[in-house]
Amino acid sequence: MEMGTEHQYELGIIGAGPAGYHAALEAAKYGVSAVLFESREPGGVCLFEGCIPTKSLVSTSKDYFRLSKSKVVKADTILYDWEAARQKKERDVKKLAAGLNMQLKQASIPIVKAAARLHKADDTGITIAADGQAYKVQDVILATGSHNVLPPIEGLQEAFDARAAFDSTAILDECAGIGQLLVIGAGVIGLEIASIYANTGSDVTILEREDSFLPGLDDAAKAEYVQSLKRKGIAIKTGQQVRSVRILQTQMGDLGITVMAADGKNGVEETYMADRVLVATGRKGCTDHIGLENVPAIQVKDGFIVTDEQHRTGCAHIYACGDVCGREQLAYTAGLAGEQVVRQISHHCRVRENDGKDCVPHVVFTNPEAAYIGMTETACIESGISYRSADCSMNYSSLFAVENERETGAFKLLCDEGLHILGCHIVGNGASDLIGTIQAYMEAGVTLSEIERQQVLHPSHMEIVKECIRKFGQL
Repeated sequence: MEMGTEHQYELGIIGAGPAGYHAALEAAKYGVSAVLFESREPGGVCLFEGCIPTKSLVSTSKDYFRLSKSKVVKADTILYDWEAARQKKERDVKKLAAGLNMQLKQASIPIVKAAARLHKADDTGITIAADGQAYKVQDVILATGSHNVLPPIEGLQEAFDARAAFDSTAILDECAGIGQLLVIGAGVIGLEIASIYANTGSDVTILEREDSFLPGLDDAAKAEYVQSLKRKGIAIKTGQQVRSVRILQTQMGDLGITVMAADGKNGVEETYMADRVLVATGRKGCTDHIGLENVPAIQVKDGFIVTDEQHRTGCAHIYACGDVCGREQLAYTAGLAGEQVVRQISHHCRVRENDGKDCVPHVVFTNPEAAYIGMTETACIESGISYRSADCSMNYSSLFAVENERETGAFKLLCDEGLHILGCHIVGNGASDLIGTIQAYMEAGVTLSEIERQQVLHPSHMEIVKECIRKFGQL
């Protein structure tokens, strides 16, 4: 392979999603000369296909749901305008993309808008090939992200080709009303998109292969979550092995679809009818076409690059961060990982580099929201950890009570014998804000007795934390 002029940098970053652009900004902060490779615009799946488009539609669909159920705001008709929602989604993405580009420009980070490949790694450094040019660097961060995976279900490819079935990217692009939606997979992606459609009046059924879902959410909170989703038109059926998909076409030319699934325990088969199907069964790392064959020491397992706790691959000076490693697959853990690698290679590691392994919050932006962090009660029992727990309705927060007329929600805290928080589980709108505060308490080692003595704004969602602590009794 012949290449043009060789460019010299300390760090080469392949991929400009959250892991890549956070690493680039961190490199600029510490004076590390870095070059960022991205064939599309910076932002990655999170900005263009995942987090941001989804949250935009969640927001507008929640507005519609609240107004359509309101006993105070009255109108002859309330319609959810899917085209207007699509346009707002695109504006939101464009606005945030412009902001990110400005950040990168202000940090003077060179961006090569081309696909990049590892070309060679030896004692003299690492060579990256992009757009016919060679880039010699000391270290590399692979941050190429992930892509949807189509499971091997009979008839599914034909349904995709006929646009009767979609993955998460395609259904967000379609942005149109669906009468009956069947979702395969009860992970975060499936739940959030299911909620968008249920908010706007769709009947939604979710089929999950495992016997449970959201394993990090405590059982008591999950029970409230399932009931709340059911009241909004979402039915979740676990232990369902989807066997086949069949397209239907009416005499009027309308498309429909049937899905046959078998109960994982007794094998009893059931057929589900729907207008459209969403497949949200997981993702794999983008490991093709990035030159891994030129660096045999880098291992790929189950579709993801293998790394250690410091994000190092099997090849010295080559790191991998974010979805391509297949760990939490969260934008914020990816961004943190990218920053940590830059601090490692620039020798700016803090005395205690908190990688957040024990304090990673998880949020499902459904209606209602669900959020959790740390251990569940079951995990404490299985680990033999001595713990205390307390739970209460979210209506103990006066702000939640006035904002959510038909909801009770759930809030649960677990602590150790020293009153440090082991876990927190929340169901109810406002959970996404509350869980960040709990994360800060956990990382700082704040005890329940210290939280109890703090002032809390009234009315606020934060009141629920102190109200739940009171359930522990005298501390």
